[in-house]
Amino acid sequence: MNANNYLLGIEYSDERIKCAILKRTGKAHELYALQNFESTTSGSALDALVRWKAENLGEANVRAVVALSESLIFFKELTVPNAKESAVNEAIYWELAEHSPVPSTEAIYDWTKLSTTKTEVKVSAMAMRESVIVTITQKLEEAGIE
Repeated sequence: MNANNYLLGIEYSDERIKCAILKRTGKAHELYALQNFESTTSGSALDALVRWKAENLGEANVRAVVALSESLIFFKELTVPNAKESAVNEAIYWELAEHSPVPSTEAIYDWTKLSTTKTEVKVSAMAMRESVIVTITQKLEEAGIE
């Protein structure tokens, strides 16, 4: 089979997944399906996507890109003292740990520098539960979705 028979664009939130499925036709891709998966008493939206893949695409090679709902991510603009990168990283970590609703022991953090002066660094920072990423990647990999 072709290396990328199907491509999935997945918009992920806690309760719902929206998915656009593209099928390779020669050198191009065409829209194969648009699907919505919701959490129910019998399982999560992610479980429903995995079942749909098994029933409709079988063992086909599938690659995906996942966009996470903003509701799963805590964003905050921060201003910290300008210092060596390691000190800036530590300051951002402690600021996020203080303000984020995600406990620091359960979080992953990232940030992007917005501006720098001699004395300050302004960043856009984020935190989210590591378990969300682990769950998504494990279930997709187990289903044969790269």
